[in-house]
Amino acid sequence: MRYFHRIRNRKRFFEGWYFKHQKADRSLALIPAVFVDQKGHPTAVLQILTPKQSWQFSFPLCEFSSEEDQLSIRMDRSYFTERGCTLNLHNEEVTIEGRLDYGPLMMLDKDIMGPFRFWPGMECRHGVISLYHTVSGQIKINEETLDFEDGIGYIEMDWGKSFPKCYLWTHCAWKDDSENSLMVAAASIPIFKTSFKGCLSCLMIHQKQVVLATYFGARIMQMSEDRLVIHQNRLRLEIQCLQPRPVELQAPKEGKLRIPVHESLRCTVRYRLFEEKECVLDVTQEEASFESVFLPFSR
Repeated sequence: MRYFHRIRNRKRFFEGWYFKHQKADRSLALIPAVFVDQKGHPTAVLQILTPKQSWQFSFPLCEFSSEEDQLSIRMDRSYFTERGCTLNLHNEEVTIEGRLDYGPLMMLDKDIMGPFRFWPGMECRHGVISLYHTVSGQIKINEETLDFEDGIGYIEMDWGKSFPKCYLWTHCAWKDDSENSLMVAAASIPIFKTSFKGCLSCLMIHQKQVVLATYFGARIMQMSEDRLVIHQNRLRLEIQCLQPRPVELQAPKEGKLRIPVHESLRCTVRYRLFEEKECVLDVTQEEASFESVFLPFSR
């Protein structure tokens, strides 16, 4: 897997990673990213998201580094690797410090993009680095300590020019008698002078990976701000966000953070998977994450 696609001689480009951590009633997402605007000016940004608030830190490019062949990201004195992350962030509003350690990463059997990873002209590509891994350690935000001992983690990445104009994304992980995780993304995808609705999803349920994706014949039957239905052969996946708790973040457009979006890092979502008419999965999770964007904006 390629973990960094370089920014040399690029314009209108971004690349970002999404590190999610959860345990009981607490969640934390860390989103390091690098951007190159239409004039070729680069900058590095780290967004921090909790269920109630978000913060943003910007760094000159000289304080950012990453590697192509391994997960290794540095932003000044904050670090992100496959073994964990260290935060050392300060500004007038907030101080964020601490370390989280990760257990072995659970990788996908195949690239989630499938043949679309070779498709030219796509404005955004997606990668899943770890569907599930254990988390331990603490992060202190001002005077509040977030304890993630025996927690669950998830890591993904995006790169390209802009986030889609219309998209829905959700992730959820839980442990019963096995380690379970699912990620689903659906979007209106522009290709040259046209567009199509596409989806990518991977479910790790009871130690079995199930992929529903456009390149496997998956069709989006319904898509709204709080609901998604995907049909693929004998399978139908239904997702309903029951209780959103949105917090504002910034998404990239033309290689620059300029689109406000709202993500519910910890909210209630119901997931149902049918095989023919039989319901083989029906879970409602309060620790799910959900984000949807349907508002038009100028390109």
